[in-house]
Amino acid sequence: MEDARARRQASDLPGADYETVGAHLHAVREASGLTLHEAASRIHIKEAHLAAIEQMNVEELPPRPYAIGFVKTYAEFLDLDSDEVVSRFKEEAGYAAPQPVSVEKFEAQEVKAHDEDKDLSLIAVVAIMVFIIWCAWQITRPNEVKKLGANNQASSVEDAGAADAISQPGISVVDPELLTAAQDIVEARNIERVDPVYPRRCASAASSVETVVVTFNITADGRVAGERIAQTSNACLDDAALNAIRRWRFEPRTVDGKAMSVRPWRDIERRKCRQIHVGNVPVGGDAPIAVQSMTNTLTSDAQATIRQINEIAEAGADIVRVSCPDVESTAAMKEITKASPVPIVADIHFHYKRGIEAAIGGAACLRINPGNIGSEERVKEVIKAAKDHGCSMRIGVNGGSLEKDLLEKYGEPCPEAMVESALDHAKILQDNDFHEFKISVKASDVFLTVAAYHALAEAIDCPLHLGVTEAGGLRIGSVKSAIGMGNLLWAGIGDTIRVSLSADPVEEIKAGFDILKSLNLRHRGVNVISCPSCARQGFNVIETVETLEQRLAHITTPMTLSVIGCVVNGPGEARETDIGFTGGGAGKEHGMIYLDGEVDHRIDNTELVDHLVELVEKRAAEIQAEEAKQSVAAE
Repeated sequence: MEDARARRQASDLPGADYETVGAHLHAVREASGLTLHEAASRIHIKEAHLAAIEQMNVEELPPRPYAIGFVKTYAEFLDLDSDEVVSRFKEEAGYAAPQPVSVEKFEAQEVKAHDEDKDLSLIAVVAIMVFIIWCAWQITRPNEVKKLGANNQASSVEDAGAADAISQPGISVVDPELLTAAQDIVEARNIERVDPVYPRRCASAASSVETVVVTFNITADGRVAGERIAQTSNACLDDAALNAIRRWRFEPRTVDGKAMSVRPWRDIERRKCRQIHVGNVPVGGDAPIAVQSMTNTLTSDAQATIRQINEIAEAGADIVRVSCPDVESTAAMKEITKASPVPIVADIHFHYKRGIEAAIGGAACLRINPGNIGSEERVKEVIKAAKDHGCSMRIGVNGGSLEKDLLEKYGEPCPEAMVESALDHAKILQDNDFHEFKISVKASDVFLTVAAYHALAEAIDCPLHLGVTEAGGLRIGSVKSAIGMGNLLWAGIGDTIRVSLSADPVEEIKAGFDILKSLNLRHRGVNVISCPSCARQGFNVIETVETLEQRLAHITTPMTLSVIGCVVNGPGEARETDIGFTGGGAGKEHGMIYLDGEVDHRIDNTELVDHLVELVEKRAAEIQAEEAKQSVAAE
């Protein structure tokens, strides 16, 4: 860079000569003989972000504080007056002062209201809840129908739209002039695909196309209010129609050109990053979030380690890590990796040679700790071994073992120190043309962990392995991990996770999947929805749920089961689950079984557990058979 600066002085390219500050930065970089990729790798800012700065494409940049920080860093790197560059960037990007919010939700036309001016009572019949047409489309799709047990045949509704629905006989419920005026204000739109919200109980009775006419008011300030059903072809779908109206307000939103869910508060948009592989498991990109754990046996005891790996894998682990503290451990790696049903990560601390030996022994990934692995030359030797043997790598930064120079610089473990450690070692890997790596920045403190991951996610595009390290025992460790990782996963950050517990590693896998299931990011096994019980319970809820969880632990097929003690919430929960049981209430010796949200039959409490296990196992077999059939058809 010094040579480039010697060839070019910043003053030779005055900013005033360029239309935008981004164009000025672009010209200075090129005059310095640097490609965009080279600049990005040197200052650890994503290439896409630097390109967005040069093109003044603000929409592609992260939130304002990060964007301004990136511009300042970029200007300093190019030996420019960073204050002047940032000031101009703020002005051109519209960051100079807060802009007034413009609300143009609806342009209310002047229409004679039947009531007072307070509400422009546009009994606006935007007939068509095309959302309901979509519901029918969802219901009649063969692959969905069979899973729900419905008998509808698929039919195309692509051409069904607002005009068709309005012109159907018997749906003229409003003055045509009012309807025209209403359509000037709110144009009906087709919602081609959103997350299913129609009740499962409606599936078997639905026609290929259903229409619901919804009326509503538009208030003087342009708000939609007072939604209500005017006419319906299937009352079973009425609640879903009203909910869709209330959530979408006839303004379908999109993400990357695709319709968002009608439950936008449940949407999680995962951070975009490149994909690597740990053995045959893809990590990052659009791959499922991988769940992993770590053995606690002596790795040198190959047979004991293999037995524990099999137990962890049977619980659902995608990847398992083993510690390699000595030569005896790495000597056992060949036997362990050959017998393991999942890829093995070798955990390396202090002794870089153990990493080389583990790569030779068949490890799929090498975890190194920047705080104790040693010099850059030693890291280069580990990189060479990883390249030679097809391993990926993880840069595993821990708050408890940061480099001494970073502790001296920052005074204590902090997000900035952890991210700097990670990026410094990422640069070593990248400078040696090694890009198959992921990074973790773990700490035992939840706040520190979350802050470090948020900063790292903005700074680099590699996959991130999440964890709250040394989280504690089974209960408190699971809680801390759920708070920390749940926060990050909800923000779209994280490509593989480990729940670190002072407990059986199998419990780590269970907790990991429970966290992912809670956020609807990944599903495995039966999701039991149960009440805490009270005096209203018609059976012993706590004992029943404990027994069911044990007896259903072998089920890996995703499905939902509700077990509720009484009729207060029981029927409502059962309507939304694959299988449900609602107790009859205190003193009653029986309860009601629901299948696909519909009341199906009564069962005595004494037979409850065996019967529910039988129903779940039967449903799991049906789902697996259908999936196998579809898989064969796809081939």
